[in-house]
Amino acid sequence: MDQGSLVKEQIDAGNGFLREFDKFAPVGVAFWLKDSENGRWALYVASDAINDTNYHKAYVEIIRIAAEMKDP
Repeated sequence: MDQGSLVKEQIDAGNGFLREFDKFAPVGVAFWLKDSENGRWALYVASDAINDTNYHKAYVEIIRIAAEMKDP
């Protein structure tokens, strides 16, 4: 994948992921950030509903959604 600009496919995949994750926990903020070391984009998501007691459940939900999307 292009390591330069954020491409439409990534934006669309991110939107799909956020819509699905929002069903689990309301998304407070989300943003794409490009790592300066490896040049890759990563989607960061935060929710006030996620805390130390349910962090593991949220991570499991992230893995489930990503696997169902089958999108890089």
